[in-house]
Amino acid sequence: MNEHHQIADLIQMVCETAGMPGMAQQIEVQWSNRMTRCAGKAYLHRKLIRLSNPIWALAGDEVNQDTVVHETCHILVYWEWANRARGRLKSADRPPRPHGSEWQQLMRKCGYEPKRCHSVDTSAIRKKRIRYRFDCGCKEGHLVSRQLTAKIRAGRQYVCRLCSQRITRPSVEQVVFI
Repeated sequence: MNEHHQIADLIQMVCETAGMPGMAQQIEVQWSNRMTRCAGKAYLHRKLIRLSNPIWALAGDEVNQDTVVHETCHILVYWEWANRARGRLKSADRPPRPHGSEWQQLMRKCGYEPKRCHSVDTSAIRKKRIRYRFDCGCKEGHLVSRQLTAKIRAGRQYVCRLCSQRITRPSVEQVVFI
C-alpha cells in the first residue's frame, strides 16, 4: 500500500471515529517543501492539510501517522463546532481552542496521545533566518526581520518597547544569522 492510501486511510479512520465519515472525502492533502519547522498544518476553513515533505522524509512512520491524525482532528473539531453552531452563533461564541479539550478528546478516542509538537531533529533542513541589527537607546539594539527592515527603510517608524526611543538604521549595517 502506498503513502497516499495510508494517509487517506488514516483520515477515514479519524472521520469515522469522530462520527463524521463523510468528511474524509472533503479533506485535501498537499505537500510543502518550504515547511521546515512544523510537520503539518491544518487550514480549517479550506478542509486542507499541508504536510512537510522534508520532515516527512526524516520522521518515522509513527510520527508521520501522528501528524496526519493530529491535523485531521483539528479540522473535524472545528467543523463539528461550526455545524453545531450554525444559525445560533453570537459574537461571544468562539471556536474551540486549537489544542483544547475537544481536540485532546478526539486524539485519545483515535488512540493517539494529544501532543502539540513532533520530536524530529530538523536542524539539518532548517533554513537560517537572517536578522538585521538596528539601533535605539538600548545598548544591544534590535534584531529585525527582512520584512520589518524593508518597512523601516521605506520610512515607517517603530519605537522600542524598553527605552521608548525610535528604532533607526545603524551607520554600518550588520546582518546576523540565527
